[in-house]
Amino acid sequence: MLLYDGAIVADPEGIMTGGHANTTARMIALKQGDPVSATPPLVMLRELNPNNCARARRKIKKTGPPAS
Repeated sequence: MLLYDGAIVADPEGIMTGGHANTTARMIALKQGDPVSATPPLVMLRELNPNNCARARRKIKKTGPPAS
């Protein structure tokens, strides 16, 4: 699972497996059969949700000619 803006949330359980040098995104990689508590990812998603919703409401500035 790729968490855009994952760098802004804490990872006290150490479940993020990649992107630590990235300034924005983090990754959680799981294999079938891995024991995982649903709580840490849910806490992260709940922390990220307001930020992502605010980003979705921003107007995107159009540049260049319209696509044909």
